[in-house]
Amino acid sequence: MNKSLMIAVERIVRPIVAPRDRKQRMREELYAHIDSIYIEEFEKSGDEAAACDAATTRLGDPEVVRADLQVTIPYWKQTFIRWDQMFARRPKEPRLRFSFRVSFMAWAFTAAGYLGAFALGFLMTQEISLLEIIPLIIYMPIVFGWNFFVIAMCAQPFLEPQGVLEKKRGVVLAGILFGLSAAATELLLLNPFTWDQPPFMFFLLPIIAFIAGWGMFVLVVSLFRIEKRQTIPWETLELAD
Repeated sequence: MNKSLMIAVERIVRPIVAPRDRKQRMREELYAHIDSIYIEEFEKSGDEAAACDAATTRLGDPEVVRADLQVTIPYWKQTFIRWDQMFARRPKEPRLRFSFRVSFMAWAFTAAGYLGAFALGFLMTQEISLLEIIPLIIYMPIVFGWNFFVIAMCAQPFLEPQGVLEKKRGVVLAGILFGLSAAATELLLLNPFTWDQPPFMFFLLPIIAFIAGWGMFVLVVSLFRIEKRQTIPWETLELAD
């Protein structure tokens, strides 16, 4: 693929708010179009640089083409993607800072969710004690925030362009770390002083949490890596003039 033509296409597509697969289709369609123009111009002039410039010009004003493509994405999808981007890593953001940011957001959303649920329950029954609410509003969000921190720290190295091509062994090991975190979370949620089930269940549930956490981590990260392999040549392009 011609890198100059790819850059011309990526300048249009990268800022668009759209699902990843939709943006990839946009890239492929625009590249096929600009490549056909390039071939036509090259046959006329025999000059690669001039043909690239002519093809880029004929493709149209990037802002206009981008606006035309953006309106094809439903507003509700754009809103969902913008919310999702809040949990995405910003350009050049350190991994530790990103992990803390995601962890805090998870804590805040979970705390707000529990507070809203308890407020609704209190309005409906008025039998909920404030002393029962406060520990859960603080404790459960911390548990969720910690797990999001572990996910961010473990998963990010394999979702960056340079990490997508790394060996699968690293994904498996990172999954084990998250599985251990899930098992520890399960132990924290179990209260051994009020446990009235057979003793082996107290150890079985953390083991199940470990297996489930490890399996889901490896599956999700692996699917993301497969998807990102297609976009790496585009996402790593330097667009600065």
